[in-house]
Amino acid sequence: MFSDIKGEFDIIVFNPPYLPLDEREPKDSRTATTAGVLGNEIIIKFLKQAGNHLANGGKIFLITSSLSKDIDFIAFGYNAEVINEKKLFFEKLTVWELKI
Repeated sequence: MFSDIKGEFDIIVFNPPYLPLDEREPKDSRTATTAGVLGNEIIIKFLKQAGNHLANGGKIFLITSSLSKDIDFIAFGYNAEVINEKKLFFEKLTVWELKI
């Protein structure tokens, strides 16, 4: 994900695909919505690499869905704080602030 990115940043914003695979969804729209079978695989890939590009004291902001498997941010070296949540009739979206 960061192969062409050089340097460190004070803020990284990531609006990833965050839904689990739904075979009923048309294949052409899955790229924008589907983050893997569990719905968190792309976010996990991002978390493994993002810390290398975060400046000292920097923050990451990202969104997750309650439809996807939970992520243990601490396991990837991040402290996580919920910034905001939006409950929809079928899911809850959460905006996170992550720090190392």
